[in-house]
Amino acid sequence: HLQKETHVVRLRKTDFIPVILGPRFPRLEAGIEEKEEWCRSMLALFKPWRSKDDLVNENETWTDAFNRTVFLDEHLKIMANIHVENECKDARDSHSAAYHRQR
Repeated sequence: HLQKETHVVRLRKTDFIPVILGPRFPRLEAGIEEKEEWCRSMLALFKPWRSKDDLVNENETWTDAFNRTVFLDEHLKIMANIHVENECKDARDSHSAAYHRQR
């Protein structure tokens, strides 16, 4: 290779895992804005990226970027589990609120 004296390819020694911050994880079925947040979160967690441009194109919604992305079956299962966990938390909160209203 012509640049073998000045260039090198190395694998990262440290893995980086994005952490989704906020009071709660976005809900898939909670409206357009929250669906955008959910799609952005799933892309950040499951699609390899170094900059935002690797995740979403200019003038593209996060939902469109999510829909055009091909995810591994393992990742789709994890996403489904996240969705189920959110539904369970919502049901717990509804049940708790109803219980406290009756008291």
